[in-house]
Amino acid sequence: MALIKCKVCGGKVSENATACPHCGEPMKPSGHPGSEPEDDGYQPEPPKRNRGCIWTVVFLLIVAGMVLGGIIYRDRQAREEALAQARAERLQHEQDSLAHVARELAVRDSIWRNMSTPDLRLFDLHGNVKQVVYSMDDEHGLIGIPMYHGRNGNRLTTFNFDHEGTWTNVPGKPMRNGGQLVSYTNGGNPLGDDDSGALYKLRWKEGRPASGTAEYWEGGENYVFNYNADGYLTGYAYESGGEGQMTKGTVAYSIQDSDSIGNWTVLKCRDSFTTSYDGDEDESGTSTWLISRRITYHHK
Repeated sequence: MALIKCKVCGGKVSENATACPHCGEPMKPSGHPGSEPEDDGYQPEPPKRNRGCIWTVVFLLIVAGMVLGGIIYRDRQAREEALAQARAERLQHEQDSLAHVARELAVRDSIWRNMSTPDLRLFDLHGNVKQVVYSMDDEHGLIGIPMYHGRNGNRLTTFNFDHEGTWTNVPGKPMRNGGQLVSYTNGGNPLGDDDSGALYKLRWKEGRPASGTAEYWEGGENYVFNYNADGYLTGYAYESGGEGQMTKGTVAYSIQDSDSIGNWTVLKCRDSFTTSYDGDEDESGTSTWLISRRITYHHK
């Protein structure tokens, strides 16, 4: 190991010593024994940081965040679209269901309002009628209800119908043909003001009563009735065998009021008639009166 001289005290110092053991002066090691290292003024550059790698990492992180955000956004959008589609389908289903119910109700209402059966047509009625009650303001009882011609003294007359539109309180023994009432018997006329029995017959044409007869068992009285296409009584003939009386007449009607279903509730009648007695001079005249009826319906 070589010795070198301290520059301060001149003492001998190992070339590997970091300080002079005599005076404590810091020593600079030399690469050559017996010589001091030369100071050429060179300063090493500090190590450079690798900024390119940092920006690359930052860029990759940004790209990864954008990709992940896009995936999350698309997933959320897909879920929202699926929910919106489900809501739209549910709403459409509800609307279809409501429309179906509305159609069903409309059909039922139409059937309820427009029900028509031979018995209802016999009374010029339509709809799901439960009961009809007639009254008149005049004692002369020519009325467009089945087979009635006589005097009623302002009495009420009630007729009942079931849900199928069938007249249920038909007097006597009703006979039907294809659902159409063709005859029935009665201990008196339908309004009950005549104690003599009678046989009532109806002839139908195109679903409407076209004509009818009433043959009383006592007194030799016979009636013949004619109806128009709407079921209204338009003409009649009355013959009394015991008195030799013959009366013929025509009837005109005008509706004065109707209910919400379209069935008339007040009807004005005008009767023009001619009467003869055993060939004597004819008598003629007219009478006008109102027929009122109260109609009730079965519940829908």
